[in-house]
Amino acid sequence: MNELDAPASAGLGLCANATIDITAQVRSVAGCSQTSVADIIQVTGAVAVYKSGGPACNLLMGRTDSGSRDAWWRLSSPCDTAAQLLAAFTANGFANPTASLVVLSGAHSIGNARASPQGACSRGIVSAVVMLLRAVGGGKAARIVNAFGSSFDACAARPPGAQGPMTSTPTSFDGHYYDGLLPPPQGSQDIPSPGWFKSDNQLLRGGNADLAALVTRYAGNHGAFLSDWCAHYQEMSLLGVNPSPYAVSSGWLPANLPPR
Repeated sequence: MNELDAPASAGLGLCANATIDITAQVRSVAGCSQTSVADIIQVTGAVAVYKSGGPACNLLMGRTDSGSRDAWWRLSSPCDTAAQLLAAFTANGFANPTASLVVLSGAHSIGNARASPQGACSRGIVSAVVMLLRAVGGGKAARIVNAFGSSFDACAARPPGAQGPMTSTPTSFDGHYYDGLLPPPQGSQDIPSPGWFKSDNQLLRGGNADLAALVTRYAGNHGAFLSDWCAHYQEMSLLGVNPSPYAVSSGWLPANLPPR
């Protein structure tokens, strides 16, 4: 709750009152009075994935809430390059930063972005420029690309505001996020859809062959993404935690969730 004013937490900040209400309800249940907000956020994320059609993941309970915020670099920016994203995942301690980055980015399959469509790091500016290029065509198109090239790389601050779906089906957790990162078929007239954020676009177009290979794999095999999801989500949930003293039967939230 100490990071609600961080740009990367804009969506959570809009739901701050709901988070407080949920926390109060959980703590009113017998035996749950000490449940932390950290646990509730972790479990809420897992349940959201499950209720949207994704896998059910076991989670270790028992985190404590901190009175201070984490360092800024622990939260990736929508303007980050592939190199910056990997550096952040490496610094956070992921065992396989490349795989974790691509898999956890798949969370963008569901939900809405709280970013201005006009931001240089969101899809809005890309769509607007593509539409302009379609309108003028020919040599003018190339000159416009050169003139506005810096806009594609600029990372101007964008206040939380306009709501946009992260994908074409933002209530289904099924791996279609990766399809949206691929270029359209050869000869297609469709506007490319390289993710909502510049950071999404970087997974395939950021010059890292390993990242691009995983995006291509998951686009062609959604089942592989769904199979890999829980391991990386669990690893993220345990950053800074030593789970070795706990057996699955003694501390992990079981996966027998109610029907979707």
